Amino acid sequence: MDFEKKIFFKSGSNQLAGNLIHPQLENKFPIVVFLHGGGEANKNRFRLWQDFLVQGGLGSFAFDFTGVGESEGSFEEGTLNQRLADAQAALTYLRSLEVIDSGRLGLVGASMGAHVACRLIEKEKSIKALFISGAAAYGLEAENKKLNHEFRLTIRKENSWQESPAFRSLENFSGALMVASGENDEIIPKGVKEKYLSLAKGKTLILKGVGHKLLTTQGEESAEARQKVYQ
Repeated sequence: MDFEKKIFFKSGSNQLAGNLIHPQLENKFPIVVFLHGGGEANKNRFRLWQDFLVQGGLGSFAFDFTGVGESEGSFEEGTLNQRLADAQAALTYLRSLEVIDSGRLGLVGASMGAHVACRLIEKEKSIKALFISGAAAYGLEAENKKLNHEFRLTIRKENSWQESPAFRSLENFSGALMVASGENDEIIPKGVKEKYLSLAKGKTLILKGVGHKLLTTQGEESAEARQKVYQ
């Protein structure tokens, strides 16, 4: 029988909520951490993926960023830097659990969460694998802007993404990497998609007939993506 528990942990002064699912094994197991995107995205979007991974003997943790879902705080008072701090707090919590092999950590980042994941691999060298989908990219100026009109105005500047620090982080990453993109994704600018795909060094997955929310899509395409994460 698998283990499933609602987890609460601290990030600064806020209490964040997450779903931890893992197999009941005698030995320590690797774990995959999911980072959701902006807008209406939250931890529950990854439930199908978590159920898939546990069948293969992998643990997973999906949590709500500050101001989202069951987590405390205000969404519009948050920033990309705050989300990065949230992700680091999640890893710190997971490392405190005796059942987890902290030397085998993987990340899955979707949309805005992909940018955060790319920044996280620069700071957390224990991350061995990264899967990003529908990946967004933001310039350094945007990272400390509150997620309200200030942020929107900043990212709407023409080509503001071109010098994104996420690209540098990904270029220097030596772990296992997969970049997935929906063929019909109209949210992410073409230039951003092409840049991420070029940095993937051939480790790419283009899902035909799929839009931006490819991690929530059901069917053969999504099943293929989940298999790539497991591998």
